[in-house]
Amino acid sequence: MKKIHIEIACAFIEPQYLTVFALDAGAKLHQALAVSGIWERTDACIARPLLRFGIYGKVVDAETYVLEDGDRIEVYRPLVVDPKQARRLRV
Repeated sequence: MKKIHIEIACAFIEPQYLTVFALDAGAKLHQALAVSGIWERTDACIARPLLRFGIYGKVVDAETYVLEDGDRIEVYRPLVVDPKQARRLRV
């Protein structure tokens, strides 16, 4: 079966995680996360239900998105403070 190469980027407080690996063509995003080892290497498991995922900055559904060769999966953590509120607090 044809292989595709993808990258996973996750930047939480500690540690930051970046990896590149190959999967079978037709793999879905959630399958890539499962085999990547990201849950064991990051604190992401604490807030896993709150996480969102994207491909090059565009939010996608992890259960239905079919990966393409060269995709970069980005793991987005929830915001601690609303950006507007953070600006108000700094002023």
